[in-house]
Amino acid sequence: MQAHLEQLVWQEQQDQQELQELQDQQELQELQDQQDQQDQQDQQELQELQELQDQQDQQELQDQQELQDQQDQQDQQDLGD
Repeated sequence: MQAHLEQLVWQEQQDQQELQELQDQQELQELQDQQDQQDQQDQQELQELQELQDQQDQQELQDQQELQDQQDQQDQQDLGD
């Protein structure tokens, strides 16, 4: 009888441990998922910022080019005069 009880107690402990491990695993998984989501959002925000920056750079380049062209025209006229 005693041995049987010990067997039951041991089994109970095993079950508890397995349950705990499963829960831990689940929590870890959820944390991982959250982290992944966060990373994805960060990635997206970075991407958008990068695109904005590129657009701005493009605009500045264009503006510089136009200024340069105007300057060239001016120089050309000065030479022509």
